[in-house]
Amino acid sequence: MVDSSFPAAFQGLSGKRGPKESKNKQEQKRIRELELENARLKKELKKAETIIEVQKKL
Repeated sequence: MVDSSFPAAFQGLSGKRGPKESKNKQEQKRIRELELENARLKKELKKAETIIEVQKKL
């Protein structure tokens, strides 16, 4: 919380400093996150399919 002794002009300031990320950079970051999630889910699916195949044989 901002102390009331600060001038009113500074009370609304918060967050990161410096230039904002470009839309392209944000999109690339999101794409990378989705690719990692997709790979994780594929691995999990393969594991589940293997378990199901083993259970079918019992």
